[in-house]
Amino acid sequence: MNFIISGKRGFGKTTVAQRLATLLKEKGLRIGGVLNIGNTLTNLLTNKTIPFTCTSPMPNSIKIGQYYILTSAFTFAEEAIKESIEKKAYTFIDECGKLELQKKQGFYDILTFALPQGNCIVCVRDANVKDFFEVFHENEQTTKVFLLDKTNRDNLSKEIADYITAQR
Repeated sequence: MNFIISGKRGFGKTTVAQRLATLLKEKGLRIGGVLNIGNTLTNLLTNKTIPFTCTSPMPNSIKIGQYYILTSAFTFAEEAIKESIEKKAYTFIDECGKLELQKKQGFYDILTFALPQGNCIVCVRDANVKDFFEVFHENEQTTKVFLLDKTNRDNLSKEIADYITAQR
């Protein structure tokens, strides 16, 4: 099974994912993949980080909204995600958005590879969840969505961790 942490822009999807990663690790589960923390991308298996986004044009970058994403980060993410899958870890992918869903770029290829393996935890803006299901051929049997809102912001990571450990 795969899991989506969904919510509006700026609601704390990555923060929930960070807390979830810590809780899963505390429960003895292996975690891997990548989180976008600040302007860096962090490999959760190795804690190695690289620059991910910036606000001004850089060589080999893609403009998305007000940010530029460094394309070298996608190679870094693919390696981290493949390593996570090889180690049978819960694989975090932060985040899947318009670049993947409309342009089939960014994390698109690695998501196509990773999702059928299961145990992926993907951050997706709430407005993009329907497109995520369509583009990646996911459904309620293969993917559980956890919606982040103002009322559950502090407890959602524990709720997801409890759900994951109950399913094992």
